[in-house]
Amino acid sequence: MLGNYFTYMVLGLNVIFIISIVNVFRLIKTLLKKLTRQLDELEQKTVFDSLAISMLIIVGVHLLQFIIGVWTHSNGIDYTPIIAPWAYLGRLSINFSKQPFFVRIDSLTFDVFVIGLVYLYMQLSYRLINKKQALKMYGIPALILLVIFVGGKLLSS
Repeated sequence: MLGNYFTYMVLGLNVIFIISIVNVFRLIKTLLKKLTRQLDELEQKTVFDSLAISMLIIVGVHLLQFIIGVWTHSNGIDYTPIIAPWAYLGRLSINFSKQPFFVRIDSLTFDVFVIGLVYLYMQLSYRLINKKQALKMYGIPALILLVIFVGGKLLSS
């Protein structure tokens, strides 16, 4: 039963990672347009606002983890941060010796997820894309990953 839980959690993390990567490549494409001066003011505002908000969220989460780590270390509690470098790009790390289980998400995966999610939100809020376009852009890669992942699981069992 616990194995199925981890399988679905890994699937969810991988889908989030793929959607975020698609979004970051779209953001890079938009930044390249900025360098060639092909963006209007609303697109520029969307890019810079999303990068600024993403930076605040990322720094806030890492600062919170740092504070929790210092507090737990000073109180003699064993603490494993959820978001850490070298966590195998979104895969779960299971360590039954310290705790029943813990989830480690690679910091690059988390950062890409936050930037992609905020950029998507800003595009939707400024009405640069509608919900149908967003579903088409991000639903198709997620569906492809789902088919590959589930198909791979069915073939291996």
